Amino acid sequence: MKKIFSRGFLYILLSLGLIFSCSDEEEIISTITNVQTEESDPDPIQYTLTVTAGEGGTVSSEGGAYDEGTEVTIIATPNEGYVFAGWEGSDTENNSIIITLNSNINISASFEEIETFDLKLRSEFANEINATVITKGIFAIWWDKNFEHDHLSESEFSFSKLEAIRDLSLNQLEMFEPPNVEEGYFLNIYIHHENDIFPEWWGNGVGTNSYGLPYMTTGHEGLIDEANIFHEGFHLYQYKQNSPGFVYSGDSMWYTEATAQWVAFVNQPDLINSIVEAGALVLNPQLALWHSFSNRAPGDIVTWLYEVRQYALHGLLFYLTEIEGVIENIITSGFSAGTEMLPQEYLYNNIGSEDFRVFFGNWAAANTSNLSYLTREQVARAYQEVDVLIEIGITSDEYKNEFAIEIDGDNPIGNYSPDEQLRPRSWAYNVIKITNSAGNSYNINFKGEEFGSEGANSFFEVRIVKKSDQTNYSTVNFEIQNGLDGNQVVTLNENENEFYIVVASVPEHFTGNQNYNYTITFSD
Repeated sequence: MKKIFSRGFLYILLSLGLIFSCSDEEEIISTITNVQTEESDPDPIQYTLTVTAGEGGTVSSEGGAYDEGTEVTIIATPNEGYVFAGWEGSDTENNSIIITLNSNINISASFEEIETFDLKLRSEFANEINATVITKGIFAIWWDKNFEHDHLSESEFSFSKLEAIRDLSLNQLEMFEPPNVEEGYFLNIYIHHENDIFPEWWGNGVGTNSYGLPYMTTGHEGLIDEANIFHEGFHLYQYKQNSPGFVYSGDSMWYTEATAQWVAFVNQPDLINSIVEAGALVLNPQLALWHSFSNRAPGDIVTWLYEVRQYALHGLLFYLTEIEGVIENIITSGFSAGTEMLPQEYLYNNIGSEDFRVFFGNWAAANTSNLSYLTREQVARAYQEVDVLIEIGITSDEYKNEFAIEIDGDNPIGNYSPDEQLRPRSWAYNVIKITNSAGNSYNINFKGEEFGSEGANSFFEVRIVKKSDQTNYSTVNFEIQNGLDGNQVVTLNENENEFYIVVASVPEHFTGNQNYNYTITFSD
C-alpha cells in the first residue's frame, strides 16, 4: 500500500532531524570544553629579588623568589653614625623602595659614615645673645633674633645645598676645604636684613673677616635661591687656592665669577634665569675673553653690556664640558694647581692648544646660531634682560655691536676689514653678516694679518653659519692654513636667505687688549 505523508508530518520529521543534529554538535562542543577545563593551569612565572646592605646599615628583607608582577617594599636603615646614601641597581633616592618583579633584580643599599667635626663658633659680627645660630656639618647659619621669619626651615634647604657644593668641590673638582675648618671653626653664613645687627653695607656675596677667614652673606631671598647658594657657596671653595695666576684681579678676575656661575648652571641647566647675561656676549663678541671692569682698554665704554661678561662666560665653560666633552675638573683644577698661568692659558695648555682653538671657534659659531646650546626660553630671557636694561637706562642700543661688518649678498664683490674698535681682541670673535644670499654662490678669501696691534702672533679660526627661512642654522668649517689664510666657495640653497662669517681670534697670547686685523675678499 502506498504510504502518503502529509506536509505537516514532514515538517515534524524535519524538525526532529534538526533537533537530533543540534544535540550531537552540542555534545561534541561540550566534550571539547570539558577536556580543556580539565587541563591544569600553568605554573606562574617567578623571578628572584636579591637585596644586600653595604657597611653601615641594614635592609628589611634579603629578597627571595616572587611571582611575576609582585610588589615588594624594602626599607634601608642606617646604623648610628651613618646615613643612607642610595641604592645600587636603582635610581630611587628614598631609603624606602617598592620593587615590581618583572625580571631578576639585584639591589644593594649604600651607607656613608657621618663626618664629625670638632668645630667652634666664632664671629666678629654677632654672638649667641643677639643672634640665632644653627649648625650642620661645617656650616653655621646666623641671623638677628629680631628677624626670625622662616629661617629655621629655610636653613635646612640651604644646608643641603651647601653640603652638595662641598661634596662637588672636594670629591669631583679637586678643590680644598676652606681654611675655617683647618683652624677649627665653622664656616659662617649670615642672613642679612635691613636695620639688623650686621653691617648695613653687606650685600649678597662672600667676604673675609678680621681673622682672615671667608664668610658668606645673603638676604632672605638668596637663602632659598638654589642658583645663588651654588654661586656664592662655590666662592668659599675658590678661596682656598694656591695659584697666583688665578687671583681675583686684572686679566684673571673673570674666571672666579665665570666658574661660580658655571657650577650653578651645571646644577640647574634648564633654569630660565641661569644665563641671563648671555645677550651681552652676543652683542659685543669683539671683547677679550677676560674683559671686565678691572682691565678696560683705553677708550673702552663703561657699560653693563661690556662689563657683565665675566658673569656670562660660564656659557663657554658649559659649552666646553657639556658639548665638547672637556673633563669638568680641568675647569677648576687650576685654582689649586699652584700655577702662575692665567686661567685662559691654563685651559689652553690642559685642554690642548689645537682642541681649545677649535672648541672656541665652534662656540663662537654656536653663539651666532642663536645660542644653540641653550634652551629657547633661556635665549629669550637673555635678550629680554638686554631690552629691559636699555629701557631703564642702564645701557644703550649704541653699545650693541653684534655684527662687525654687514654685506649685501646681491652685490658683495670687494674687500672688507672691520673698523679698528671692532677688530677682535685676543680670544674674541667677529661676526660678518651677509644678507640676500638665498640660492647664491660666493668665492670667499680670508687673509689674517700676521701680528696683532701690539706685536703678538695672530691665529684665526673661521666658520660659516647659514640661516634658513625657518631660523634653522648649519655650520661649515672654513679651512685656514697656518691660522692666517684660507679660501672657500660657499653655496646656499633657496631657503638660506642669509649667512655669517664667524672670525675667531685665538692667538697664543693671554693678556691685554690688543686687536687682530684681517681682510675678507668676495670675488667672481
